[in-house]
Amino acid sequence: MFVMLDYENGQSHEVPAFSYGWTRVHVLVSVPWPMEYYEGRKEVWVEASRVGRRTIDPRVR
Repeated sequence: MFVMLDYENGQSHEVPAFSYGWTRVHVLVSVPWPMEYYEGRKEVWVEASRVGRRTIDPRVR
């Protein structure tokens, strides 16, 4: 799945994510979060309207 995140600098980016839970309005997602020496993960609640799925073309695999 993919989620649209807003960052402190005012930019928005669509990033890949894993969902852990949801309500009717929000989804709990885990997204990549760059750290100083590695890429960690961060869990955030986002509005369900900001989360989407994409179909992977089987020919690409």
